Amino acid sequence: MARILFVDDDLDTLHLLNMAVVLFGHLGLLATSGEEAIRLAVKEPPDLILLDMRMSDMDGITVIKRILSNPSLVSIPIVMVSASPAIDLADKAKAAGAKAYLQKPIQLQTLQDIIQKYTNENK
Repeated sequence: MARILFVDDDLDTLHLLNMAVVLFGHLGLLATSGEEAIRLAVKEPPDLILLDMRMSDMDGITVIKRILSNPSLVSIPIVMVSASPAIDLADKAKAAGAKAYLQKPIQLQTLQDIIQKYTNENK
């Protein structure tokens, strides 16, 4: 079972993603802001972080940089998620340290594939 931290200021999105990972047999951790995500990642280090690009308190790039600047969190893979199709956002996310960039809405199979790829969960 993998621990997946979802970071999004849209509660409906968080709950849908959490329901999906529970069905896949994993544990979802939920944060509605960048600050909350950073605190939660330190307190309960996840196996994978799916991070929204745009939130009310800070953007996803800033969150990535802050998480990866913490030596105890640097090995956690981060996947950026956004509704924006802008290619430059994907490039910026990867340059900041994201392993991948997904466009919303996320398909369930894509979510499961990402979890397997970055957590070595082979179910």
